[in-house]
Amino acid sequence: MFRASSIVVASISLIALHLAPAARADVSVRGDSGLNSKVNGKRDGSCKAGVCRISGGRRGGRQKNILFHRLSELDTRGDRIKKIKLNVGARNTKSVIVGVTNRKGSYLTSPFVLSGKADLILLSPGGVQVNGATFKNINHLSLAATSHFKMGDGVFDVFNTSSDQLSSLSLPDQTSLSERADHLLIDVSSASMHVDHGQSVQGSIKISDQLSVDGDLLVVAKRPITMKPITMERAQLDVAGDLYLDSRLPDAVNMTAQ
Repeated sequence: MFRASSIVVASISLIALHLAPAARADVSVRGDSGLNSKVNGKRDGSCKAGVCRISGGRRGGRQKNILFHRLSELDTRGDRIKKIKLNVGARNTKSVIVGVTNRKGSYLTSPFVLSGKADLILLSPGGVQVNGATFKNINHLSLAATSHFKMGDGVFDVFNTSSDQLSSLSLPDQTSLSERADHLLIDVSSASMHVDHGQSVQGSIKISDQLSVDGDLLVVAKRPITMKPITMERAQLDVAGDLYLDSRLPDAVNMTAQ
C-alpha cells in the first residue's frame, strides 16, 4: 500500500509540473517604437532565447550624447535568454535611457551589458523585478517604476515622447543620485499616464537574490500608500559605487494625509 501510494503521488506531481506554465521570456519591439529601437537587428524584432541584442535608438541632448530606446517587452525569466547586449553606438554616449511600455512591467534575471561605459536609466512604469541580474559597463544604474523623467526644461515620457522632441532634452554634467531621484519622481498628476484602454500603469520594484552592478545604483518608485513601492526579498546587493533608494507617495495622497 505504501509503495503504491508513493507512485500515485509522484505521478500527480509530475503531471502538475508538466502542466505548470513556463516563464515567458521576451525582449521585443512591436511595430515601430518611434525611436528606431531594434531587437536582433529588426525594428519589429523579438528575442526569446540566447543573446538578445538591442541596437538603433535615437539620440538627444545638445551634444547628441543621450541614447533613447523604447521597448514593448523586457522579460528574461527562465533560462532561455542568456544575456542582453545593448549597443551604445557613438563613443561619446553618456547616458542610455530605456523605456518599457508593457503595463505588466520588466523582469530581469540575466546579465545586461552595455557595449561601452555609460549610465543606464530604465523606466518601467509597470514595475521592475530583478532576480539575480548583473549589469556591466554601467557608471550609474537607475531602476525607476515611473513613466516620466525630467530632463532639463523638458520631460521624457515613456509612452508619448517622439524622436523630434529628443533634441530639447538634456542632462547636467554632474548630478547626485538624490537629484536624479527628484527628476524621476516628478509630479505628473496632470500628465497622461494611461494606456491599454484607459487602465493606469503603476508598478513597484522588487529585488531578490543578487543584483550586481559595477557602478552606482538608484532605485525609485511611486505608489499609493496601500502598496509597497520597493521590496527587498533575500536580496544581496553587490554595488561598486553608491546606493540610493527613494519611494514617495503621489502628491495627491500627500495632500490628503496632511
